[in-house]
Amino acid sequence: MKIRILKIAFTLFLALIIVSPVYSACSSITANPMFTDVSIENLRAGVKNNNEGVRKCCIYFAGKYKISDLREALMDQLTYEKNPRIRILIALSLYQIEDSEEIEFLKIFAVNDKDQEVRRMCTAIYNEYWKNSFQKGIKLSSLNEE
Repeated sequence: MKIRILKIAFTLFLALIIVSPVYSACSSITANPMFTDVSIENLRAGVKNNNEGVRKCCIYFAGKYKISDLREALMDQLTYEKNPRIRILIALSLYQIEDSEEIEFLKIFAVNDKDQEVRRMCTAIYNEYWKNSFQKGIKLSSLNEE
């Protein structure tokens, strides 16, 4: 019984030693991503890829890492995308990039889209962006007054 417990403890210890450097490497990559021109071009190609899974991943990463170089590619894809779920994902990525020009584009897009869910989500994203911008403006202006 004691040998079995020692084996389990030793296995967990080894797993912890192996996993902790990998985890810290992954967390440092996501905390401060460095993107080369090649990686941005690969993501741009992925946004326009025929493979739906690749397209979703590239759109997601463009928003997650706030890659403003992909704004135009995302807006172009938003107008041509047939899948309503991917259109919503593009809208969320544009929201995460936080550029007012793209948010205004979402406002116009929300009115003209055929899918009710896309219209609802784009409107919600637009409203959320301006609500957060307004709150940030109040916080900044109240700090300047003191």
